[in-house]
Amino acid sequence: MPFNPRSLKNLRKIVDKTNAKIVLTSSWRLSEACTIVLEARLIEYGMKIFSKTNRLDGNRGKEITEWLMCNAPQTRTVLFSVPDFYSLHREYTVPDYRILIIDDEVHDIQNQFDPMEVVHTDMNIGLDFWKTREAISKFNWQKEMTSRG
Repeated sequence: MPFNPRSLKNLRKIVDKTNAKIVLTSSWRLSEACTIVLEARLIEYGMKIFSKTNRLDGNRGKEITEWLMCNAPQTRTVLFSVPDFYSLHREYTVPDYRILIIDDEVHDIQNQFDPMEVVHTDMNIGLDFWKTREAISKFNWQKEMTSRG
């Protein structure tokens, strides 16, 4: 399975520094076998899938927005993730709610989210040091903006 240990370690760094929860938005969520493999790899690094978005019309931006509308009041920090592990954070319904989407394919999300909520990775590189740093920085920027109210 295409799981880069460095990407998994960097995802763990983001989760540790932001207290984010992983919401699976990739096509991996549509296959039970793929989800089981993904969950096993996350467990190896001390992480787990918190939730998954519903399949709508294949537009993940809409799927993420729907998930947020249904779940934002109950959850304050969410990390949206795909198989090689990328993330996003945003201020939503709850004052200190943040979201960060990390992905190598952003065509179906970039029009629906602020650039400060998206970390666009390279499929061949994955979640490297610089993208991890960018993710944490964007999350902290959102935290600062939401605390200013």
